[in-house]
Amino acid sequence: MNKNTKTTVIILSSLAALVGIGIATGFITFNPIDKSKPAYAKDQQCFEELKAKLTPDEMMEIMKKKTMTQSHCDFL
Repeated sequence: MNKNTKTTVIILSSLAALVGIGIATGFITFNPIDKSKPAYAKDQQCFEELKAKLTPDEMMEIMKKKTMTQSHCDFL
């Protein structure tokens, strides 16, 4: 193996070990997003309501206007 390959293997092995240790100690958790963020669950509910009410073209217009910080509930 050449030097770059050895370095890459060492870095990836270290990263995998750190993630494994983080999960084992509970430092890294995988909470479902609906439980960890109630606002997200409400936003998803509003999205489903909009999807049921509007045509695909109207939904595309909303998606173009919506910013990352806006909720779908703002457009109901």
